[in-house]
Order: sequence, then C-alpha cells, then structure tokens
Amino acid sequence: MRKTFTFAGVRSDTFGIYISGSGVYAAPQPDLEYVSIPGRSGDLVYDNGRFQNIELTYPGSFILADFRQMIKAVQAWLLSHKGYYRLEDDYQPDHFRMASVSSPINPDEISWAADAGSFDLVFNCMPQLWLKSGETAQTFTETGTITNPTNFTAKPLLRVYGYGSFTAGDRTITIEQNGLAYIDIDCELMNCTYLGQNANTFVTVGDYFPTLAPGANQITISSGTITKIEVTPRWWTV
Repeated sequence: MRKTFTFAGVRSDTFGIYISGSGVYAAPQPDLEYVSIPGRSGDLVYDNGRFQNIELTYPGSFILADFRQMIKAVQAWLLSHKGYYRLEDDYQPDHFRMASVSSPINPDEISWAADAGSFDLVFNCMPQLWLKSGETAQTFTETGTITNPTNFTAKPLLRVYGYGSFTAGDRTITIEQNGLAYIDIDCELMNCTYLGQNANTFVTVGDYFPTLAPGANQITISSGTITKIEVTPRWWTV
C-alpha cells in the first residue's frame, strides 16, 4: 500500500505524492556540553535540558503521473508555509511532529516518457514526537491520577473551572476569585488566559509551572469552588 503524509492539513496524495519511510525514525540529539578539567580523566557533562531540532527526510518521494504539472503545485504548497505546521504520515499513525520545509524541492529523477519523477522531501522538525493520545483532555472533578506513558516529562494544558487551590503533578496552583467561566493554564508557554485574553493576575504558580513526570501523577482539588479540571497532557517522545 502506498504511503502518504499530511502537512498543514493537506494530504500529499492530493498532489499525487507518495513516500518511502526510511527517514521517519530519526531521533533528536540532546543538547549537552562536555567540559574538560585539567588533571581529571573524563569530561564533565552538562545537560542543557533540551533537545535540538531534527531533519526528517522522506527520500525518494515520487509522483507517478502528471509530474511536470504537479511538481510546481507541490513546490507552491510546501514553500508557501512559513514556520511550524503539523506533520503526520502513515508510518507513525499515532504520532505527529511540528515541522517546516527546510530545503528546496528539486527533482532527482524524471521519466519524461511516463511524466513521472522522484525527489527528496526534507522537513526541519521540533524534537518532540507528539502522541495523538496526548491531545485528549482528561477531566477531574476530585482527586485522581493521570499516567504519563512515556519517558519524558510533559507540559500540559490545564483548563480550570472555578477558583481555589489544586495540585497537578509536582506543583500547587492557586486561582483567585474571578468572574471568568474558566482559566486556561498553558504549562508549555507559561501563560494563563481566558478566551485568548491575559488572566495571569488571577493565578499563582510559584517558581515554575506544573509538569507531568513519567508514570503516575496526582491531580488534587484542595479548596475553593473548583468544579473540574480538564488536563490535556501533551505526551511526547523522541
């Protein structure tokens, strides 16, 4: 069965593009520093707490018909998108990446008689391989547990209805009384909003926003009028 990818909401077979998957399993490189100390064997390793972007390549992508017409449409589609967009493919159907096109799209081989051709597609991707299961919100109306199935700490989106105190993972948050229906706490962006408007003045998070470590994490509603918390966990791996 021929494989496809979807970029910025558009499937590649819209343009007659099909891919091979030998490049989809690349993993990012951790951002580490190695420091040599005179008189000491072995380098010290400093972990900067991040991964570097990776290049994801679909080598030998091909168009089997109407190549001369389709390749211009493909170039216009992919190169008109600046910044990161969602990238999915049939090889890893339960995951997605955030990617941008990072190289020219130039044909490698062309069969003029068949009007077919092949080319390499290269995307510059954020290091996370996101789990689609991490896009589904889990609702808590009382103390409960959410389990991180990966080896990597997640930074969730929390939607809190009401005010008071609660604990998510390793952090207690307090929301002051307000007239808002709910407040969104984005632990990745470290920002609190309601319908896109700033709501940070109502929220006390301390030194850092909550994270969800690998394994079991407790969600506890401890005080106030909080009726429920919706946790979109944003699980990811490499």
